[in-house]
Amino acid sequence: MYYLLKLNLIFIALLLSFFSFSQNKTIEGKLYNRYGQPINGSLLIKKIKSPQTIIEYHLIRNGKFSYRLKNNYQENLILEITSIGYQSYSEVINIKKSSSTIYVNAQLLKSEITELEEVVVKGKKRPYKIKNDTIEYDVEAYKSGTERKVEDLLKNLPGIEVDNKTGKIKYNGKPIETVMLEGDNLFGYNYTLGTKNINIDIVQSVEAIENYSENKLLKGIENSEKVALNLKLKSDKLDFSGGLDINGGHSNDKLRSNSSTNLLAINKFFKSFGIMSFNNIGINTSPFDFLNPTDNLEYIKELNYKANKIIPETLFSNSLDENRTNINNLFFSNYNAIFNFNESLKAKTNLYYSKNTINNFENTLNSYSIGDNQFKTYDNKVFSATPEYYRGDLKLDYYPSKNSILEYKLSLREEEIKTNSSINSNIRDNTTFNIKSDNVFILQNALYTKKLSRKKVLQVNLVSSTNSVKQNLTLTPSLYDGNSDEQKIALKKEFFKFKSTLLGSESSHKYKFSVGGNISKNPLKTDFISLNNSDTTINGINQIDYKTKEIYALAEDALKIKHFTIKPNVKLRYLNQTILDRVTKNSELINNIIFEPSLRLSYQINRNSNIQTNYSLNKKTNNISWLFNNDILINNRSILKSESNLRLQKNENFNLSYSNTNLFSQLQLRIGIHYNKQKGNYFANSLINENIVITNYFFLNENTETFDFNIYFAKYIPFLKLNIKTNSFYSINNYKNIINNSNLRSNKSYLLTNEIFLKTAFKSNFNFENETILKSNKTISEYKFSNYYLQNKFRLIYQPSNKFISSLTLDHFIPDLNEQVSNIALIDSRISYIIKKNWEINLTANNLTNVKTFTTIQNNDTSTNSYSVGLLQRYFILGLSWTF
Repeated sequence: MYYLLKLNLIFIALLLSFFSFSQNKTIEGKLYNRYGQPINGSLLIKKIKSPQTIIEYHLIRNGKFSYRLKNNYQENLILEITSIGYQSYSEVINIKKSSSTIYVNAQLLKSEITELEEVVVKGKKRPYKIKNDTIEYDVEAYKSGTERKVEDLLKNLPGIEVDNKTGKIKYNGKPIETVMLEGDNLFGYNYTLGTKNINIDIVQSVEAIENYSENKLLKGIENSEKVALNLKLKSDKLDFSGGLDINGGHSNDKLRSNSSTNLLAINKFFKSFGIMSFNNIGINTSPFDFLNPTDNLEYIKELNYKANKIIPETLFSNSLDENRTNINNLFFSNYNAIFNFNESLKAKTNLYYSKNTINNFENTLNSYSIGDNQFKTYDNKVFSATPEYYRGDLKLDYYPSKNSILEYKLSLREEEIKTNSSINSNIRDNTTFNIKSDNVFILQNALYTKKLSRKKVLQVNLVSSTNSVKQNLTLTPSLYDGNSDEQKIALKKEFFKFKSTLLGSESSHKYKFSVGGNISKNPLKTDFISLNNSDTTINGINQIDYKTKEIYALAEDALKIKHFTIKPNVKLRYLNQTILDRVTKNSELINNIIFEPSLRLSYQINRNSNIQTNYSLNKKTNNISWLFNNDILINNRSILKSESNLRLQKNENFNLSYSNTNLFSQLQLRIGIHYNKQKGNYFANSLINENIVITNYFFLNENTETFDFNIYFAKYIPFLKLNIKTNSFYSINNYKNIINNSNLRSNKSYLLTNEIFLKTAFKSNFNFENETILKSNKTISEYKFSNYYLQNKFRLIYQPSNKFISSLTLDHFIPDLNEQVSNIALIDSRISYIIKKNWEINLTANNLTNVKTFTTIQNNDTSTNSYSVGLLQRYFILGLSWTF
């Protein structure tokens, strides 16, 4: 393992050296007229031996330029600068005697009208265009012939990253806000609906937009750091288009299917996209994942509005692709539409429905060594989970005038998950464990924007939300001496926010001032009851009312001084917290005045690269999940409780990053360092024996520290016809805990993740992709523990013509490099053939080796844990696809 790690690091270092230390000269300078005003022009590079031939050229924008020569020349060159309507400027450059950066200060005089001979410069058309904050990628230039959906093509675009598991997209390392369709935000944060289902053949180009503002009144005024993508369709597709996929097959005496249909309709007044699908081959066609929720942008922005579940749903191992362990029966439907009624009124609706059944098993074996005590526990669980989800979103945009807009958003969501489990454990066999969760969420958001002048905007925002969560758990036989246990939880969060913001823009800076207030109400009621015939034993009752009120003022400025941008931010808050325990009749009230500053400094080296650093200090309240005092049963052997405390958690963050994205040379390099220090946190005191785990959370004013380092490198190497991507992440975490009433223990964990991806672009029938992932996790406590994991995914692609393509994929997993468990190899294959222009047939075979179980081993400071989960067994499906 260490050999692989060293080889990987050496390889990255060589690449960085190769691309970072080239001796090519850089030409920088200014171009202006006789009045000192900057003008546009062209920089031409010629050889002295052939002055009529242009060997390199560069466009000069706004009178400034910085251009790095593509080649390392050894002879003198002619540098010529031209601009329409002006006399040209030229000089001879002595390459050998000049420094690494050649400075040019060119003043051009107006020229008389002269008839010139025609000069034709021929060159290969660039696959992208740059216009201000937008880069437009030509879809045809980045196609390899294997792409079917938009998501497939996005993976080929320089500067864009697509998460293979979730479909979430980043541009230059930033998560995107949305993927628009012809300039309209049809999908919102759930843009994977479009990228995973829209056929790539109808897309003309993809735009990447920086400094994105959905509200057009904020364009050029807001200091937006958001990014978004926009799909521009082919002109003959601006009416109706869609597709139909019908796939059926067989696996282990069970029919398998993966079928869907979608329809896209666009005209001047209306845009819509709808999809309906069903599959039982492990694919999540919806943008939601109820058993493994992800932290997408919508999830992060709505955290303050939501009540978190206390009893967790079933979670799968994240080492494998989702479609390996997701043994599902998923029906999903979605409809999205935008209506342009007139110039003053616009409406958008998004409707979702999904119903799924997931069946699998999980086996866990834990070998504990705590002090002088050594024992083992095991749980072999077979479960069936049935999540059902309804959601409707409405957005209205009303324009009272050209300088004002009123936006109203309404989101109604209801989620129900039923999980039934049968468990054999070291405690007893034939245990029944059932959970039912109901989650209702209502969110309303009204935003009024008024443009006061060309450079000033006033916004008033009102937000109201209600989230109600009910969870019922039954355990038979009881964890104690009863016939059964029953745990009931009713949790609610009501949130109201008011905010008023003034935004302005001057020549060198953009500013923002905000004042506002928040009110939050969080009632919690839990009952933990053991039933024994007609007798009832109360093991734990919680009735908590937790409320927060705050008012705040915020000031922010983004000051630009040449290549530097300084962004100070100051927030002052008055916070009122009250908590009432209706069981004990105890109450507590705390008032805090909180000062939260932050500062970010960035330096724009050139158009392609920049350096950023920032520091922030903030304080956070504790979640209601930490504020109950009595027992809550969360599974067949675990009980939670806590010691409520209203003290605040202090967070200090420091970041330093370097970014370089060069589309012309298809190079990406990002290096980042992050440090976080938390003072004051909830720590766990876990009492563990053969039958039960009781975890008590308590607040201590102790420090927890995290240090992260990451480096991302991507490059297309033309002479090798090879795309290479490497992503490395290293983290050090200092934390504390208590086991079985021990003293407070200091722990340190080290996490290293290395990923290398290679993809060829040979002009031949064969190409390949290879992805290697290496993970290392080491923990130092009273003892030292290490875990190592390796995965290699190799894909061979055979494409003898544009109509026929086949692939063979080998997934090799080494769950534990210490060889405590067996390695596994999974083989998949797919063949597709275009029989007519819009018709395709395909054959898919997955898990040809028919591996049925995946097992991982994890070591920590108290135990060695073995975890096994079932895999979707071998299947074959035959499919027919039609697009129109």
